[in-house]
Amino acid sequence: MNKEERIVKDEIQILLNHLGNKIEISFPLYEMNLLEARANDIGYNIRITAKRDLFDDELALYGDNKVELPNFHDYFLCLIHSGIVHYSNIEQFISRASSYGQMKKGACFGLDTNLLYHGFPLNSHIDAQKFIIIDTVQSEIESSINYKYSPQEITDLKRCARFQKHLLDELINAKTKRARRATYLALRQFRAIRDRAQTIPALEKSTSDKEANDLIIVKTLRKFEEDKFSLPVMLTADQNLATLCDAQGLEHFLFEIPYEINEKKCTPAKMVSLIFNLATVFGFIQCNSVNIFGEFRGKGTNLDELKLEFLNERIYDRFFQDLKICRRLMKLGIAQ
Repeated sequence: MNKEERIVKDEIQILLNHLGNKIEISFPLYEMNLLEARANDIGYNIRITAKRDLFDDELALYGDNKVELPNFHDYFLCLIHSGIVHYSNIEQFISRASSYGQMKKGACFGLDTNLLYHGFPLNSHIDAQKFIIIDTVQSEIESSINYKYSPQEITDLKRCARFQKHLLDELINAKTKRARRATYLALRQFRAIRDRAQTIPALEKSTSDKEANDLIIVKTLRKFEEDKFSLPVMLTADQNLATLCDAQGLEHFLFEIPYEINEKKCTPAKMVSLIFNLATVFGFIQCNSVNIFGEFRGKGTNLDELKLEFLNERIYDRFFQDLKICRRLMKLGIAQ
């Protein structure tokens, strides 16, 4: 029986230290690698091996069940949320934000829901006090977090899977892909900034219609502009919402999504974030000879918790010794 261990997000780095200079990340149900990384003096040189068409080929095998399997968009969300991939026009935004800072009136930034999924609030390093969150955005996130798999849904997925289908048993009664994306990407960003950001009530109650919600968000921010001595700027990566801003005369910035992903390097912290995001959004991944579960049977309320399954016992023994030492040191409470 393979050795198992539960860890939290920050302890992923201990695992990476024992996997050697070359890291290969894959999704066990697909016949493809997601990413290859080689350690260097300051982080990792990375090579994106997963392509849009490769995801499409794998998903075609699952028929109607493919909605619950990771696609290229899910992969992109993990990369941009980890700070490894950036918007194509991010430099233009940095310049624009600098000019806003010189205005006497001052500027604040309204956040569209998709920017929380992209990890923009924390990756931007903008003071959270300058963010505006309309409660429609919060409602959109919260409406997605409580979906769970039934045993029958897992059975249907296993029927289609060609490889390591037993891993899907860990997802029985666990969060569906929609709920995982909302919980581990968007909700974590919202919780990180909500105490400092300005949260304002929407002019109307949110609905299940995304386009209707977009209009509510724009109208609410436009009304905020009329009542406050500041310039609200709507930030979005959604062309439809940007069009609504134009129609309502609301200042906005439309981030451009890169079509090609050609990133070459990342820091250790970003690699840890990427592995955590992939494990939670995909449900589980394989990193060299270790399966990493973001969702698993018996997971508690700690969203940072992961489960490791070691296919190589020697790696487990060395890892476990270092894990115990690090946890003892953390209990000492020594300030950095």
